[in-house]
Amino acid sequence: MPVSLKKLLDRSERNMGIGINGVVKEKALELIKRAYKEDILVQISDGFRSHEEQNALYAKGRTAEGNVVTNARGGQSYHNFGLAVDYFLVSNDGKKAIWDVNKDWRRVASIGKSLGFEWGGEWSSFKDYPHLQMTGGLSLAQLRAGKKPNLGGISSFPSKGKGCAKLKVDGYWGSKTIRALQDTLGTVEDSYMSDQVHNQATNAITSGIKFGDGKDGSRVIHALQCKVGSKADGLLGPNTVGALQKHLGTPYDKEISEPSTMVKKLQMRLNKDNL
Repeated sequence: MPVSLKKLLDRSERNMGIGINGVVKEKALELIKRAYKEDILVQISDGFRSHEEQNALYAKGRTAEGNVVTNARGGQSYHNFGLAVDYFLVSNDGKKAIWDVNKDWRRVASIGKSLGFEWGGEWSSFKDYPHLQMTGGLSLAQLRAGKKPNLGGISSFPSKGKGCAKLKVDGYWGSKTIRALQDTLGTVEDSYMSDQVHNQATNAITSGIKFGDGKDGSRVIHALQCKVGSKADGLLGPNTVGALQKHLGTPYDKEISEPSTMVKKLQMRLNKDNL
């Protein structure tokens, strides 16, 4: 009995990560459904990739063991902006990955192209056969500069068009600052930073924080980490604070003081809609 469509979809959705662009995710899942109707079993192996994860992948075959698998460093791949996925074929029982670029593989690429993806197998220099991406007409330089793609639907971090925030610039990170971040980064707007663990940074949050085991983390912190190039695990900690301090150009000590120069700068940027 072949692996179920639901299992392929569930695995793929998990592998794409929470930082994946909404339209890319929708189209990738549609790709799996269409291929399944043609008796082709395909699964997504990767989607959103943090800068740190991208640099680790780049090191393979260079400064780390393994073969070269990418020419892109952190910030140089559409994966880092949630706009790309990688796929592979699956055996009939769903237990084995098949990486042969055969007629079924190419058929999946064709389905992907019909859904609006660009296929890495058609690149002239470094052919990346598992790779599918949507750029929204934006270059990597434009994405690094903060421009958001329009793919005809909701993007990973859409601007909701509500204009600038009206925060009190007091240097204290509370629920109102969290809500403004959620609006700017396009995550769920509930004024809470969820599933955090206790550390110097989270203990400095004055309101709007929920503590837990840290397994899921917070979507708004995950989105912020993607923005500033920190490890995207959804947990606010010293490394994320340090990356945010560098992004904002404030003194670098990886801590949130009370009041905080970094938080004041963050609030000013949110008020100007210029994170």
